[in-house]
Amino acid sequence: MATMTVKRLLGQQTVRYRAKYLRMFRKGRSKDDFDYWVDRPEHLIPGHDHCLQIGPYLVSRPYGMYLEKLEELVVWAKEHGLEVQVDAPSSWHPATILVQVYRQEFSTQFWERVKEYGDAFEASMNMLVYYRQRSQITRVRKKWNNHETGVYVLRSTVTTEHEAAQPMLKIGDYVKPERSYRLGDED
Repeated sequence: MATMTVKRLLGQQTVRYRAKYLRMFRKGRSKDDFDYWVDRPEHLIPGHDHCLQIGPYLVSRPYGMYLEKLEELVVWAKEHGLEVQVDAPSSWHPATILVQVYRQEFSTQFWERVKEYGDAFEASMNMLVYYRQRSQITRVRKKWNNHETGVYVLRSTVTTEHEAAQPMLKIGDYVKPERSYRLGDED
């Protein structure tokens, strides 16, 4: 076997399964249908937001789902023979839920391929997939994302690409008020 890294294999498998999902979702659809031209299958998940694909897993991080969207998700998943997992909030988007959609046979094929490289490789892939699904999806390394609405205390010292990040020393480094307000003041 050629030298393979966890990230390289994950990237290759993501591209491979993206093509499989697109063929699956386009089957029986007209080219006039808007959804036919969507090039990222994770954007077809009902109620999608903060979407990404990790190997055979389509991931969406919506801020919430009402009954109507949950029912739509279940019908859509059954229609395409997909498994759905809904999980707890992530650390970077604490108000979101994790919706993971995948085809069981794709997941099985993916993990069989990973196991070919040994136990340590499998453990590393498992950790990478887990963290990308649950925490490292907001591009924290990008400057404009350092100042999202609200105050988030970033406790991690590792970014998505495993580069050392500066730990937060004081909140004033991230929040710079332009003006102070007091209750009862009128302007």
